Amino acid sequence: MLAVGAVVSDTGIRAGEMCARTIEDLSPTLEELRAVRRPQGRSESEACTELLALSGLSRAALKRWLPERQQLLERVGGTATALWVSLHGNHHVGKAVPAGTPLMPDAEKAAVLLDDVAARGRTLAELRRAGEEGGTAELQGRIAVRQAVRDAWAEGIEHTVQLSTLAHAGLADTVSLAAGGWEPVLLDVIDRGQGRGRPTKAAAAE
Repeated sequence: MLAVGAVVSDTGIRAGEMCARTIEDLSPTLEELRAVRRPQGRSESEACTELLALSGLSRAALKRWLPERQQLLERVGGTATALWVSLHGNHHVGKAVPAGTPLMPDAEKAAVLLDDVAARGRTLAELRRAGEEGGTAELQGRIAVRQAVRDAWAEGIEHTVQLSTLAHAGLADTVSLAAGGWEPVLLDVIDRGQGRGRPTKAAAAE
């Protein structure tokens, strides 16, 4: 925890970005961490790589963590390159996972879940544009979006990534997102954290 906390404090790295780091992302001297940053609202092709300085505290903590990490991997015969792995066994999607499991969602599964969020989001957006708000089909569309969003969240996909996906699907304003299950107060917190505001329903429709 000291290593995780120190690195986060030094770099300001987000949870998904942190979990995706591998030992290859550590500089040979442990003085820097390489991270792929995907700012909110940008496409995958616009991701950028940053070299983030690590403090003496982070370096000391990493020197203690890396041998411990190796012992955890040896227990399961693993050769994973993930920088951060679990300390204890746990359960994921009904299956037991041992200590030493990488702390990141399955990339292929995450892509499938985001595709589902996008598809269900488009369906709901089309129904609302067609004036079907409150109808049976629209209500079913709301339920479908909520379930897709919940599944993606449970897999560890960040709120900002999901919101960007839904915005491209046509659900960009607070009212439309609320129909898809997002609490407005949470949306406000996320927007404030990103230093921006969410468009009104009228502005999103223009």
